[in-house]
Amino acid sequence: MIGAMPEEAWIKILGVLADPAGVLSQDQKFSIVAYAKDRSTLAQEAVSISKPDSVQIWRVLDAMGCLSYGSGAVR
Repeated sequence: MIGAMPEEAWIKILGVLADPAGVLSQDQKFSIVAYAKDRSTLAQEAVSISKPDSVQIWRVLDAMGCLSYGSGAVR
């Protein structure tokens, strides 16, 4: 549970807002929510803030586990 909402509700919201094409697997969506819940991610972000945008995006996606391809990731 994140705040007053169950994690499954956050996954559904994420799907509508961040993945309208439905290319993320369920595992990737759970990884994104886990990344957002982890307070240590703020420290990781502070380290990469001086890097170019492409490096920052790559680091976040890698930390969330969204750079790996799964059999159910593409429809």
